[in-house]
This record gives sequence, C-alpha cells and structure tokens, in this order.
Amino acid sequence: MKPAKLRRHLETKHQELREKSQSFFKIKASELERSKKIINKTATGTNSESAVLAPYQVSLLIAKKGKPHTIAEELILPCAKVMVSAVLGEKASKELDIISLSNNTVKSRIDDMSENVKEQLIMNVKASCFYALQLDESTAISNDANLLSYVRYEHNDSISEDLLFCMPLPTHTTGEAIFEVLNNFIYTNRTSGAR
Repeated sequence: MKPAKLRRHLETKHQELREKSQSFFKIKASELERSKKIINKTATGTNSESAVLAPYQVSLLIAKKGKPHTIAEELILPCAKVMVSAVLGEKASKELDIISLSNNTVKSRIDDMSENVKEQLIMNVKASCFYALQLDESTAISNDANLLSYVRYEHNDSISEDLLFCMPLPTHTTGEAIFEVLNNFIYTNRTSGAR
C-alpha cells in the first residue's frame, strides 16, 4: 500500500493507533509472523505429508512380516520415541506424536494398499491383449474350501503371472458353484472388459 493511503487508512480506521511510533508496528508485525508460524505448525504438524506417509510405510512392514496390527501402537511407536529421544532429544521425540499408528489406522492402511494392488493388477489385465485364468481348489485349516485364481497376462512385452483372488467356496464345490464365484468376481471387477 502506498504511504499516503496507509496514513489515511490509519487515521480513518484506527484512530487510537495514530500516535504510535513506527517501532510499535514493527513489533506487532513480528508478533503476527511468530503466531502464524505457531498456528501453521500446530495445524499441520512438522510435515503433514511425512506424517501421512510414515503410517503407510510402517503398515507395509507389519503386513510383510505378518504381525498383528496392534504391534505398531504397542511396540513400534514407543520404541521409536525412546530411540529418537536418546539420539535427538525430547523435543524431536514429541514430533512423533503426530504419526497415527493405532490398530484401526494400521488396518486401514493395509486395506488401502491391498485394494490399490488389486486395482493395479486388474488395470494391467484389462490393458493386456490376452489373459489366461488358472483355477485351483484349496482347503484351509478349518476344512473350508477356497477357490484360488491365477492370471497370466501380457505386461511390458513379457508374460506376468499373479494371484488374482482367493475366495471361499460354498460347502458343495460343484462346477456350477466354481463358475458362479469366478463369474461374480469378473462381473464386479469388470475384468471382462479385457480383450
């Protein structure tokens, strides 16, 4: 704002501050900047992107090791706080409080990642000119029958093979029941759109 307009604004809108010195306004400006930084840090944490990425990375490690979801909240986060506190200090340790590693968060992140993998696989199968399905029946420990479906498809000029799904079968595993499970999967995921 031009000085003349600034003076007019001060005299018309803030008459009680008209007699204040220039240093008063400089102090107020620095106080405003400090409060903006505090509000910004409180609202977003140290780095909100890292605070969202960290639970995904921890959840991926938990899923790969097949550990219970509660291990993050009960063991990993407390251990991380102890290590960070010992090496970087208590202030840095408090920064870890913005990372959510509750049982529900870990489960949600694992579900998100598995759904993303499934979507990528289906997208690759749809993009392939050809694909082949292989079905296999397996029995779980509880004597429940499961239908395993493997898919071979063309991806990046080579043949890829992946597990497409594993779904429970009804008690009587007839050919019709197997076809119904496969048909439902294809219909709900629209993999039939592949050529």
